[in-house]
Amino acid sequence: MRAVYAGRAIYAQWLAEYGNLVILDHGDGVFTLYAWLQSVGVPAGASVAAGAAVGAAGWGPGHDEPGLYFEVRDHQKANDPVAWLR
Repeated sequence: MRAVYAGRAIYAQWLAEYGNLVILDHGDGVFTLYAWLQSVGVPAGASVAAGAAVGAAGWGPGHDEPGLYFEVRDHQKANDPVAWLR
């Protein structure tokens, strides 16, 4: 999985219900979450460039098929990620 925007990794490890999770802080209260990762590709505290690998897709806890959970949070509210991926 690759970062959609540049940011700083503020979380990069296992978290219940998310499995392996990377959270990037993009500033101005905007965060992206990449969960259900097979492996984490960045350490917490690292600067991450747009397009840089943050991890490999895998299985989320309780899921039978591989996938990715992706979320955009803007000032603590979940946003539809489609607008961010254009």
